[in-house]
Amino acid sequence: MSSTSSSEGPVSLRSLWTVQLACVCAFSAIGSFSFGFDNGWWSGVLGETAFNNAYGSIKSVSATGAVSHSLSATEQSNGTALGTAGIMVGCMIAPFLNSRWGRKSSFYAVGFVGLIGALIEALSTLHHSYYTLVAGKIIINASVGIASATVGAYQSECAPKELRGALVTFYTFLQNIGGLVAGGVIWAVNTRTDAGGWLIPICLQFFPSIIALVGTPFLPESPRWLVEQGRMEEAEAVIRRLRGPNSRVDASAECAEIRAAFEDEKRLHAGASFVELFRGANLRRTGVATGLQCLQQGQGISFMANYLLITFISLGFQDVYKLLFILYVCLLAFSGLGFYLPDKVGRRPLLIGGATTMLCCQVVVAAVVSHTATPTGSMANLIIAASFIWFFVFAFTWSGIPWLTTAEIPSSTLRSLTLSLGAWSGFGVGLISNFVTPYIQNPQYGNLGAKIGWLWAGFSFVSIFYVYFLVPELKGRSLEEIDQLYEAGISVRQFKTYDLNKLRNGEVAYNPSSTLKRSNKGDAEHIEEKV
Repeated sequence: MSSTSSSEGPVSLRSLWTVQLACVCAFSAIGSFSFGFDNGWWSGVLGETAFNNAYGSIKSVSATGAVSHSLSATEQSNGTALGTAGIMVGCMIAPFLNSRWGRKSSFYAVGFVGLIGALIEALSTLHHSYYTLVAGKIIINASVGIASATVGAYQSECAPKELRGALVTFYTFLQNIGGLVAGGVIWAVNTRTDAGGWLIPICLQFFPSIIALVGTPFLPESPRWLVEQGRMEEAEAVIRRLRGPNSRVDASAECAEIRAAFEDEKRLHAGASFVELFRGANLRRTGVATGLQCLQQGQGISFMANYLLITFISLGFQDVYKLLFILYVCLLAFSGLGFYLPDKVGRRPLLIGGATTMLCCQVVVAAVVSHTATPTGSMANLIIAASFIWFFVFAFTWSGIPWLTTAEIPSSTLRSLTLSLGAWSGFGVGLISNFVTPYIQNPQYGNLGAKIGWLWAGFSFVSIFYVYFLVPELKGRSLEEIDQLYEAGISVRQFKTYDLNKLRNGEVAYNPSSTLKRSNKGDAEHIEEKV
């Protein structure tokens, strides 16, 4: 959303940053808290003795005759991967809700579906049915998928361009808060020998869903969605509410700009069908959105979020739950940089720098374990340090920026579909990662252990070049300006500095990669498709 000023002068960042806008963006992201909490409690409970004894199928008898149980590689794989499958289902549901009933309908769905999932998880305790627990996890994660495919679009449509990076970062920031809370809860209950070790974190998942259901009525609808429905007065009222009572933003002019961009998109791409994602300039946008989401997962975040704790246990580390909680505290602190750096430094430098650092960290972990199967002393500390640094850098680079870019890069008519496809593709990679990781690491199968870091390092290497050649710099551009640049076929490395007056004055040079040309008819500009 652009920030159109009145005749009194330019709009200051201080006037744009309002309590109303911050609260709306933070509250709309409550679904991401559930995502972070789910990853945190699940990764922790996989290492709990009581949980494994209750739900595990592998029976072991010690020298003293004591019987214990543990989850098999198949159970670990299915429990984690099928949860990711639930996210993918939610991503497919979200576009229908968003386009037909608006973004708020998805927030209601997040709360309702999340309640059902948490209830089923809790009921699995009655007979210690592992796959009942997994069924509940699938349903909870479906609510996460709906949120993933909705929150970024909603926040980018509510935020002025100068603050878009900071406000969309609320999604990943609340996700990290959820992980921190889960880490603290698991640290507190992991030594329990009763059902409280897993039932307490399961029941805590009711609260985000209840908050979503209670709070959604107080959220405004997306002003862009209202404009697309022809509800201009409501859209103007929402913009005035978000900008605050002392704002000098011209809400009427801003809505008119949104309406003009929407009408251009309708002329170019009649109907927001799935096929349109792969036509003309939209193909470039879809490629960037899906590519970033896939590479985010490909660099190992699913492994780091779900299997890091049991990897540390397998390496013989002590106080792993305390270690994990400290990691979540530091992760949350560093994720705060995401409120500032994307709009100050830009997207591309952070993505390239982040992938380079993460590559080095994974190489260190894999190299140490390749040399020493059970590292101790300084070698163990080196692995812990590399894992911490990986998380720190990921927190303000590849954690939030792919979501930010996926939300801001699509055309207005295809934003919900593009975000859903991008999220679905990324979680598809996460599904594969979560499914195969236990088999790759488990001694009965691949026995790779922490040497799996070589795989994640390879994806980081690919990410560096992918961003450099294919991802444009969107810092400081309004969503309407991004539309213009893509439709004119401007190259990736020109996005940051290209003078938009050339487009407005019809001075666009022919670009062989573009499917569009611009012509002027009277005082109005039209973008026509080449045939």
